[in-house]
Amino acid sequence: MKKMNKKGFTLVELIVVIAIIGVLAAILVPTLLGYALNARVTSANSTASNLRKTINGYLTEVDGIGYGMRVTEQSVTDGEISVVNGVWTLTITDFSWFNSDPTAWDGTGVCNGSYERAAGDSAEDELVKRIAASLPDVDTAFIRFNLKSGSCNALYMTTETSADVTMLPFDADGWSADFYSWNNDNVGVCSEGFVVGTSPALIMG
Repeated sequence: MKKMNKKGFTLVELIVVIAIIGVLAAILVPTLLGYALNARVTSANSTASNLRKTINGYLTEVDGIGYGMRVTEQSVTDGEISVVNGVWTLTITDFSWFNSDPTAWDGTGVCNGSYERAAGDSAEDELVKRIAASLPDVDTAFIRFNLKSGSCNALYMTTETSADVTMLPFDADGWSADFYSWNNDNVGVCSEGFVVGTSPALIMG
């Protein structure tokens, strides 16, 4: 009976296969990472859009009660929310633009896990509780929004830090007329490297 010779791969063949795999990896890995980043930015923009709707819904509601924001061209203010270990703190820069009841708005609001309205809550408390309830699993975040003429004009947010990020400042119409360059690299990534959602969504400069 004839014995069959068993032949393995030569060293040259193995090196060629490894080289091909390396080339394919060099092509595919950046592409896959780009898809992952785009998905994160899209998700962040969607969250920012929903937060803006939540703020607008609240402002419309309290306007009907009588302590909403005055609808004039001059009524412009900013607000920010910092989330640290699940505790949400809202600060509004200037609440003098809000109507009637002087006790309704005091400039700050806090939500520490309970979303229910409580006796003595300020309008900011109610607003931040409503926002926190829409993102119950978020422990860390930073949100900045611009209010003009009774509605939320623009908003940006990240869930990767509780501190403000380097962003284009708001102007009277929300975002500045100048385009933001997004760190000259990726749309949706600020200069600190955090993914930031924007509403309306900012585009590449």
